[in-house]
Amino acid sequence: MANTLDLYTDSVVLKAILARDITAFLDFEDNSIDFVHAGSFLGMKGRNIILPSATIIDALAFYNNQLTGSITLPWSDITEIRAYAFAYSRANLGDIVLSSLTRLGSYSFYRCEGLGSVTIQGSFGTSAGARYQASSNTSAAINWIVLLENAGYFSYSSITGFSAPAMRSVSEYTFYYCESLTSINLPTVVTIYRYAFSYTTSLGDVVLPQCETIYEYAFTESGIESISCPLCNDIRYNAFAQCRSLESASFPSVVSLPSYAFYQCESLTVASFPLLTTLSIYCFGSCGFTAFTDTMFPALTALNQRYAFYQCPLSTINSAVVTELACSVRSEFVLHTTSNQVSGAVPNTSVNLPNLQVLGIGELTIALSGTGTYNLGTPTLTNFWSGSGGTVNPWH
Repeated sequence: MANTLDLYTDSVVLKAILARDITAFLDFEDNSIDFVHAGSFLGMKGRNIILPSATIIDALAFYNNQLTGSITLPWSDITEIRAYAFAYSRANLGDIVLSSLTRLGSYSFYRCEGLGSVTIQGSFGTSAGARYQASSNTSAAINWIVLLENAGYFSYSSITGFSAPAMRSVSEYTFYYCESLTSINLPTVVTIYRYAFSYTTSLGDVVLPQCETIYEYAFTESGIESISCPLCNDIRYNAFAQCRSLESASFPSVVSLPSYAFYQCESLTVASFPLLTTLSIYCFGSCGFTAFTDTMFPALTALNQRYAFYQCPLSTINSAVVTELACSVRSEFVLHTTSNQVSGAVPNTSVNLPNLQVLGIGELTIALSGTGTYNLGTPTLTNFWSGSGGTVNPWH
């Protein structure tokens, strides 16, 4: 039978601990304990805790401890860390490597102040659906699956780096508001759920080689500077909204973008979307693009979604593949920018769309009354406001 530490049982010393009597000891060390029960060091004051044989950390075990030193555990031998185990912990945990972990409880390191980098090795997180399994389910069919119970595992913590070579999904709020997180290594992750990396303001370059789906708000207001997802074909709305430090984005497999996908990514000037054919409202609104070219969007033949590039400071629009440039019903020009004109490109804009076939009348005619050079081919003019069309070409 395993030796356990349970402060709700007996022992004069443990009762002193439970009473938070810091005069009883400054350091606590026990070499025989391998199961740390719920609430064992909850609110604990003192200096250091050393448990060299611990393998299971129960819920709330170190919750809100007030230790001024560190907690020393055999991290590589720990198999379970349950809900809120280290939440609000002030003790120094340092960099930890978890190579035997089979279960991570929700909010286990929530607002943990002394956490450094975390590396999770082995088969942890190899089931993409594990996040939906209840912790009470112990059927043989899922014994090998890591039970990712809910979400928020490291949210608001001081975590600085995260590596999980076998992980298949990142659950909701996992790194929410982790403002010290600077790097992640997730080579096998397929799915990133809502708010997983929101407000990770120090996160830099991100490469997700196997990721296929990025849910809504996954990186909202993150500090990422570049993102590369070669296999991703599903980006949800607001996924990268307000990532103001994002400079480059590469998504070779994305065919369509939802609304607000990259909204207010003010530094975004370099993009690679070779298969993108469908835009949505504000998908690139208020981004930093100064140029629209075939190199960036070689498959985008129709610019017909209102506000798609709203308030982008475009000074060059150059595409041989665009055949349709139009307004939606009662909307403004799709390339609405930051100029003082009602809509259209900034003054002195160069517009070269030699193969244009359909051109929407409306706001564009006002824009073209300004300065700049325009080559729009010989398009059919369509008044989307009234629903009528024509073949008049005012450019000749």
